[in-house]
Amino acid sequence: ENRLLESFDVSLDDPVGAMVAEQLRKAERDMASEDRTSGQQSRGDESAPPCKHKLLAGGNTGPLDLLEDWGKWKRVHVSVKCPPRDKKFKLCVWNSVSDYEKGVKPSKDIN
Repeated sequence: ENRLLESFDVSLDDPVGAMVAEQLRKAERDMASEDRTSGQQSRGDESAPPCKHKLLAGGNTGPLDLLEDWGKWKRVHVSVKCPPRDKKFKLCVWNSVSDYEKGVKPSKDIN
C-alpha cells in the first residue's frame, strides 16, 4: 500500500506529515475507485499504483475559500485535472462540489 507513499519525503511521526500521508492515501483510493467505475485500468494491472504526479494532483481536491473582488470570500471546490482526460495538468475551480461531481465545466482554470 505504501509503495508510492514511500517515494515522498513524508514523516509519519510529524502531525502535518501524518495528515499529508492520509490525504495521499485518500487520493489513491479515490483514483482507484474512479478507475474501476469508469472501466479504466492502468495497462490491465489492477495492482499498479497511480503515477506520482496524478496522486499529487488527486490530493489537491476539495473545498477552498477564495478571495474575490473587494475582499469578498466565496467557498468553492477545486481539483487538478490531468492527462489522459486533459492535455495538461491544470487547477480548476467550480462554484460548488455538486457542480464538480456533475461534470459541469469549471468556472475558472489555471494552466
